[in-house]
Amino acid sequence: MTKKKSILIYTIITLVLILMLFWWLGDRWYVNYAPVQPFLIYYGGIPTQNKQITTFVDQLTGYPIVILGDGLSDSAPSSSIIRLAKKSSPNIAFFGYISIGVTHQAGNLSVNEVKSLLKQWKQIGASGVLYDTAGPDFGVSYKRLSQLVALAHQYGMRIIVNSWYPQAVLHVGLTRHDGYLAENWYVAEGHVRSQPVGASYISLIKQEGIPIFMTATGGSHIQSLSLPTIKAWVKGSKKVAQGNYIAISDQYYSSDTDYIESAKTLKNIIRSFFPFGL
Repeated sequence: MTKKKSILIYTIITLVLILMLFWWLGDRWYVNYAPVQPFLIYYGGIPTQNKQITTFVDQLTGYPIVILGDGLSDSAPSSSIIRLAKKSSPNIAFFGYISIGVTHQAGNLSVNEVKSLLKQWKQIGASGVLYDTAGPDFGVSYKRLSQLVALAHQYGMRIIVNSWYPQAVLHVGLTRHDGYLAENWYVAEGHVRSQPVGASYISLIKQEGIPIFMTATGGSHIQSLSLPTIKAWVKGSKKVAQGNYIAISDQYYSSDTDYIESAKTLKNIIRSFFPFGL
């Protein structure tokens, strides 16, 4: 082999290794240092009148991810909203709600029932699902969660897993395209709470490259919150859960009010104290 060929091969190998390093670091930079973004959990009603639909779609503008509530997976209005919202904001992603807990209050769905809901959400245009009640406190074992994560991936669906115990989502097959939901870790129903017992596992979730979604909920009149209050909630949630996304809502995620907080307002608040994504 000539010296020229050896140098060429060495250069190619070096470039490949550098690209692999940037890819690896890129995932970890995103999980650890990327700016916090707002996302929306919406369990309210879906409008059916043209004028209301237009207003509703406009309200979704600016949210990269919107989670729709239970019972909307086979809804024609939901399908229309998703289609129109994607036309207006091509990068928006919709997730659908599925409760996977096995206790009575969580629904105790069979694997086939979850499969059916995955199909329904996918058919109306959702690109992912929220697996709610997904921890050991709702009887969900490591085996069940791993199986349902793999099932969603088979359908090309992303997953956000909600469990009060973050250790439950480790090594179950979640990727950088999925997420863990740290629900109300800093504030719930307007009251600041103590730090969750499992908070020490957040660093392990980040090591796996899994994005963290946070929520902060107030009482039933979230629209009356002051901007300083919302700012304090966002900052406190980031400090406790170290998340990449945050949703600000009332305690029932708009199921009683149909109210949607402006994504623009949340982005401006976030930029005011996380200008560099820290």
